[in-house]
Amino acid sequence: IVDSLAARVFSAEELADPHENPLFETFELVHMMIFLLLIVLLFQAAALLPMSHRAVEKWRRFERTTTWGQKQGTLETLFVQAGYISRKACPSSNRGVELMFSKPFTYGCNWWERAVMRQSGLIRMIMWRAVRHEFLWPGAVSEAVDPKAHPKHKKAAKLNPSFFSFEGYLRGLLSNTVVALVEVDMITWGLTLLFLMPLTYSLVSFSLSIEFLQCIIAWLLLAAAAGLAICLEEDLYAMTPALPNDARRILRLFSGTCMQDFQRVITPRGEDPCHFDSLGAPGLGTPRDAQIAELSPTDENQTSEVFFSCETYRRILRLVAFWQAICVTSLVVSFLSHPFARPSSVILHLLAWAEWPLMLFVVWPMLVRKLTMRYSLDDSKDWGLIRHVSLHHKEGLLRHHLRLMQVWAYFNRAFEAQEPWANVPTPSPAKATQKGESRTVRRKSSAKSWARATFQKADAERNFRHGLQLFQGLGDPEQEELWELFELLDTDGDESVGVDEIVGKFKAMGLKDKPETAARSVLRLVEYSGIQSYLKVEHGHTPSFTWEKFQSMIALTTTHRPEKELEEDMTKIFNLIDKDHPDLVTVFEITEWMRGIKRSLTEADVATVLHKHFCEAKPTLTREEFVDWFQAIAAAGEEAEEATHAGHH
Repeated sequence: IVDSLAARVFSAEELADPHENPLFETFELVHMMIFLLLIVLLFQAAALLPMSHRAVEKWRRFERTTTWGQKQGTLETLFVQAGYISRKACPSSNRGVELMFSKPFTYGCNWWERAVMRQSGLIRMIMWRAVRHEFLWPGAVSEAVDPKAHPKHKKAAKLNPSFFSFEGYLRGLLSNTVVALVEVDMITWGLTLLFLMPLTYSLVSFSLSIEFLQCIIAWLLLAAAAGLAICLEEDLYAMTPALPNDARRILRLFSGTCMQDFQRVITPRGEDPCHFDSLGAPGLGTPRDAQIAELSPTDENQTSEVFFSCETYRRILRLVAFWQAICVTSLVVSFLSHPFARPSSVILHLLAWAEWPLMLFVVWPMLVRKLTMRYSLDDSKDWGLIRHVSLHHKEGLLRHHLRLMQVWAYFNRAFEAQEPWANVPTPSPAKATQKGESRTVRRKSSAKSWARATFQKADAERNFRHGLQLFQGLGDPEQEELWELFELLDTDGDESVGVDEIVGKFKAMGLKDKPETAARSVLRLVEYSGIQSYLKVEHGHTPSFTWEKFQSMIALTTTHRPEKELEEDMTKIFNLIDKDHPDLVTVFEITEWMRGIKRSLTEADVATVLHKHFCEAKPTLTREEFVDWFQAIAAAGEEAEEATHAGHH
């Protein structure tokens, strides 16, 4: 059968050698080509991983960039540096500075100008925040916009931004986009055969070298991908809500909408997403006097038409990626199968290879990022992924308070064991009538207690270094959650957590036993301070954790703890919640406790988290079930984060 098939396919000259069967050689060549094709596809997927991480880090920075302030990195400072606004000294202002209009803010008047301007990190950030704003508050358009002319801009169900991360949602969409580049389905194979086979046979009739054809096809693929990126860019521009031309009004629009601001608020602001911080709106009068800027669906330069749908983009992107892999495979096979006939063939071969890095590291990252953002602007949102991201953040809130309980319990055990760092005086108001006498008495008593302590500066420095090592050994998801906890505790946004802020959180959780001593002691664990420095609170100074000190402290007190201690800490939380029924807590009691710590988890939120673990409705929990539930939440931190990254395929 094989010989008969070979006789029909090959000529007599090709079958003249009795030792070599061209049909077998063809099968071996095809087998090698398919194997190389799979290797190239895997390499392309691996090359996209670093790009994905960089995109996620950039989105996380966009979501956490604060609005006001003269510090580096705030939106206000970025606008000043870009020349859109300027700062003018104004003693009568509540900040001592007034923001003055310098030049209008635009995305560009044509596609080339927009492409150039979008190389600026500020432009990309503002567009990203505008898309996020529209995603969180759909239909938040100006009153001048006719709702009949823009029917898609209707008041829709709003997400609770305190428990939702747009960056986390994009991560799930990003994974789907990356899969589109490496997944080859039957439709892709069919379209490839339908298009490439006629093209191949038509090119064979021309007297062109294989190297020339490979070079032409490779660069045509790059041109097609670049054209697709331009189409996506214009689609994003057409669908991105328009912003005011005055950068000060943009600042007012985004005021209080960064992720950490949502973490700090007690409850969501309902219909008003544009709440303001205590700094007011410099340059525009007070927040209540000036008109609040809103998003508009388009400006005069934007159109409502788009080139392709998201699924069409995805299909084209998959075809281009597969054809790129075929092109690279053909380059490898041609290099291994026959030598180059002349120097020009070598040059053409190298030119064909030069296209691949450009496609891989320049064009594809743009395509993946833009298509991911395009999906987020689509009318059909992935509500399954939205629920998944929201659920992860609700579980993260519970993990935050479990860690705070671990911090308090770590101190309490050390206090009972009479460890030196945990047995220190706590400043308290004097009861004596004469201030001089009360201060003297307090200082003498504190000095005696301090003299008995054996905890020295070298001990604190050793603990500090060890804590940082423990923190660096944690995975990225857990480090990110600890940063979120730091931001949650940093209620005044000064990039430090005061001891009084931790004391307030301890008291809100119901930990009434020595909260001031606990907070001051865990700071002393990683930062040695003398008696005068320790008691500076009497003179209006409150000791505080920097981010680095907080890393060390939280790692020392919460990581690599014995399982028995963790169970005891969870039982303590159960006892704080359980007030009415012995050894039994209800969903309503858990919700009431969460309200006590000034977080707005509803009964439905708590029930959803419980249902995820028990796979059934659980209106009440026993002590054992509660501990089991919290253990699952604690253990699922990193797994849930990775699942969020992976998304829903």
